[in-house]
Amino acid sequence: MRYRTFIALCVHILLAVLLSIYLVFFHVDSSVKELMDTDIRIIIDSQEKFDQALKTDGRIYALGKIGGTIRASDISLDELEYGGNDKAEKVEKIKSYLGGDYVYIDFISEKLSEETIKKEDPFKAGEYIWETRIVGEPYAYLDFYDTFSFYGYEFPNSESLMYSVYEHMESILTEGRAKEHVISAVYLPDKEQVWLDLTVVSGQIDMGSLGIHSTNSSFDYNARAASGNDSPLEVVGGVFIVAAISFGVTVAIQRKFGRYYRY
Repeated sequence: MRYRTFIALCVHILLAVLLSIYLVFFHVDSSVKELMDTDIRIIIDSQEKFDQALKTDGRIYALGKIGGTIRASDISLDELEYGGNDKAEKVEKIKSYLGGDYVYIDFISEKLSEETIKKEDPFKAGEYIWETRIVGEPYAYLDFYDTFSFYGYEFPNSESLMYSVYEHMESILTEGRAKEHVISAVYLPDKEQVWLDLTVVSGQIDMGSLGIHSTNSSFDYNARAASGNDSPLEVVGGVFIVAAISFGVTVAIQRKFGRYYRY
């Protein structure tokens, strides 16, 4: 290992260690500290703690798996507007992809069309080619949601609750030819892990206080950090990954420009 590369490695390791110590033992995000100073109880994957928390009034953040009982086979799509003359066939086709239980399903009628776009040629730098592809033009929607379960308790579902975890949704986009009508679907699978935000008032859950939050959000970060259940190893691992990337870039720069200098 060249001397300058060795020095760069030592500097990156030292900085990673110091930053890890600071983040694990000293740094507290202001939003996390604000949450820690409240009376909100934070529960992560514990049926027993969730049951106990519901016995006391106050606000609760709970991480767990959301459950649904919607089955595509039990659903009628008679009310879904469809512009083609083969609706029964397309309904059967989209339902054939949707086995199991779901918390939410949104069926979408689409008309396919051709779209021509200009894009850079992947084989010739600076040159462009025209590419034609099939795209869907949605024109009708029909969604299904009723109730959902969480730690064995039943809660009323709503459109706004589902939109708050839209990034957890999966989709089936039906392929076809230009000018053809198809039916696609966007859905939230059963047993997806989410945060439920609720308030207990006079020993009862205030259903109007319900909120659902994604695990890919600042809410997730703040709640985990405030709960004390965030792993220091994840923090340290993240720091060293960034340090490794930085070291790789540094070495690459040294190798690219080092031939112009004498050491």
